[in-house]
Amino acid sequence: MKRMLTLMGLGLFVLLFTGCASSHSSMQMDYSQKKSSVEKNGKTVFIRTVNDARYFEDDSMLPEVPSIVRDGKMLVTEEEKSRVFGRKKRGFGKNTGCWLLEDGTTVQSLMKDMIENTFYNMGYTVLQNEQDVKPDTEIIDVDIDKFWFWRISGGSIWLNMEVKTTLNIEAPAKRTIKVEGFQKRATQVAANSKYKKVIDECLQKYCADLRDKI
Repeated sequence: MKRMLTLMGLGLFVLLFTGCASSHSSMQMDYSQKKSSVEKNGKTVFIRTVNDARYFEDDSMLPEVPSIVRDGKMLVTEEEKSRVFGRKKRGFGKNTGCWLLEDGTTVQSLMKDMIENTFYNMGYTVLQNEQDVKPDTEIIDVDIDKFWFWRISGGSIWLNMEVKTTLNIEAPAKRTIKVEGFQKRATQVAANSKYKKVIDECLQKYCADLRDKI
């Protein structure tokens, strides 16, 4: 009887540990707010498409490499894949759960809001309908190549966030530009507020890079 209770207790411990190890966490991010008053520069822009072109490797041991597969199994559903931006870790580099944007926000929608907001704050009129496009309107298709958060533990906890995109500008002059942002910061406390700060700083750098390259 004692042995049976011990095995039952062990089974409960394994079940609880597994449940915690594979849990996801969500984070709220909103970059859709625009300044109330901006001096217009007379230019227009139309963000035609935003494509989630991120590549995820299988069972990567490197935290900076986007990976949402553990032991050959997907850690997220197809719907969650559109919202995932990082993974958690436990011992020996194993993937556990993932970091997700909150319900209703995808990496595509967040990046579209942020890019449009950056153009708006630069004085552009941001068009929402293709029929409003003019001959001198900048028409842009965006590929999201990387949108990834990770942490590295050691003497300190290093929080990292990296964003990479390719902007294919079709008109009025055809060109392609790479826009990126990266931020890392050391902390002694692994708190969501610390994570959010690093992500915000990375995205601010991304917006600055976009302003510099347009």
